[in-house]
Amino acid sequence: MEVIFLHGPPAVGKLTVARALKGMIPARLSDNHAAIDLAKTVINFGAPGFWDLIHVLRLDLLEAAATADLPYFLTTACYHVGDESVLADWQAVMDRHAATFLPVHLTCTADVQAERVVQPDRTAKGKLDDVSGLERYMAKNAYVPLPHENCLQIDTTHKAPQDVAQHIIDHFGLIRRPI
Repeated sequence: MEVIFLHGPPAVGKLTVARALKGMIPARLSDNHAAIDLAKTVINFGAPGFWDLIHVLRLDLLEAAATADLPYFLTTACYHVGDESVLADWQAVMDRHAATFLPVHLTCTADVQAERVVQPDRTAKGKLDDVSGLERYMAKNAYVPLPHENCLQIDTTHKAPQDVAQHIIDHFGLIRRPI
């Protein structure tokens, strides 16, 4: 299995690109908010223990994907400085299952990010959806590419999601779905 991990700050297009990519390769997708939405059914967002539960849920999803013998597993998150132990736990699961890790760091300009964060689909999904909240998150966290040897970095500012997905396919040599 190959784990394609799209990461970056809020509103850079992680889920949009993941959906485009999922339509092009035989993959399953668990976006950043799958675990968040489930965790919110028992713990308030950000309350003590919330992020620990998110971590356990994401590890369980990764483990389940690895044992399901999927060709590709797509997932998204807002990785930032301080999440190094999270990455180590993910790597341990992938190592147990001989999975290949394909990290992709997405960015865009601050102006485009501000335009994207207020889109109605973000509100409907329960995501961060206001510029002042985005500014607080950006000031609080250093969203960086994963410290991984094969981390692909893509600026999505002027690229269509399908073009970004194709770039990922080409870069990693992924196998497309039959037409």
